Amino acid sequence: MKIEDIPLRTSQKLMYLLFFWGVFTLVMANGYKENGYTRKYREAWKFMKIGFSISVALLILVVAVFY
Repeated sequence: MKIEDIPLRTSQKLMYLLFFWGVFTLVMANGYKENGYTRKYREAWKFMKIGFSISVALLILVVAVFY
């Protein structure tokens, strides 16, 4: 398997899903691209976007219910 085709581990996916807002996760995700892990880079950003979308949806739901 080529270095650019290595996927993220499940624990890494969960980390990016839960900690999408951190500077550390942004640096790690960009580091994948710099080191040639293009699939890990794409998957990391995908899971950060999903985490952000879930948090926004939950915020909207909470505001709608309690407003």
